[in-house]
Amino acid sequence: MRNVIYSLLLVVATLAAGNASAQIKLGHINTATLIEKMPDVTKAQDSLKIFNEQMQKQYQVMADEFQKKLDDYQKSQAATNPSIREIREKELQDMQTRIQGFEQTAQEGLGKERERLMTPIMKKVQDAITAVATEGKYNYVLDSTQGGGVLYALETQDITDKVKAKLGIK
Repeated sequence: MRNVIYSLLLVVATLAAGNASAQIKLGHINTATLIEKMPDVTKAQDSLKIFNEQMQKQYQVMADEFQKKLDDYQKSQAATNPSIREIREKELQDMQTRIQGFEQTAQEGLGKERERLMTPIMKKVQDAITAVATEGKYNYVLDSTQGGGVLYALETQDITDKVKAKLGIK
């Protein structure tokens, strides 16, 4: 991450030296620290905790029911008719499949709930960064969080089209 920031600073310094009349203003922010301090995030985490606890309770009910049926099956296995034993084994397999399906669905549901709760928060953060960058006339705002990147860049600084042309890409 530091290498990326140093490289970007080197590019910015080179640009600034090449065009002394153009001032480039850089800013940085640690979005992880910012986000963890937001009250909205605390509310989202509380909601996710409740959602997760509900899923765990539901899972536990299913697991307890499965364990009871398994114990009953094992106790009466020797004295049970083979046809009935086969039906009970199928029931146990079906229950196990439903439990595994529930686990997967619960994990997916938790991910979707997290995304539903965090998307507006992340938009709020990005909008605030953009507003501060625009008001402060920053050319770039970097995220100093490990693995972070450029959060804001002036459109006038985008050289994508020029590089594409240089490479012959349309």
